Amino acid sequence: MSKQRVSRAFMLVAAASLLLCSAPGALAGDCSATVHGTMTRDEPDGDITRLVFEVEIGTKSNCAEINYDVILEIRQEDGKIEKKKLGRYVKLHDGSMLERVRHELGGGQSLVTWEVKLDSCKECY
Repeated sequence: MSKQRVSRAFMLVAAASLLLCSAPGALAGDCSATVHGTMTRDEPDGDITRLVFEVEIGTKSNCAEINYDVILEIRQEDGKIEKKKLGRYVKLHDGSMLERVRHELGGGQSLVTWEVKLDSCKECY
């Protein structure tokens, strides 16, 4: 192998190494997060009912962009069930936080079921 080929090969390897080390997310670990919710209040106020959910979000990642949903099944006045998805976003650094999610039900509506579900977790910098 000629010196010119060895030199080019070395330069290509060096350039690739530099790109891998400097590209965001190139060597990123897995992003993992947890979400857990509790309904803390159900306050009737005239024709509306205010619902308050406390959602605990946690991650062990240095920085995580977390999307989660509070999914409600609501019985309408006419008896039909409607699904409502309340999409949420948080940016969290290695730890946990508590977030309150509020929703109002109109007159004649009632909450059938609800759940909190992790949608995605993405490493951030």
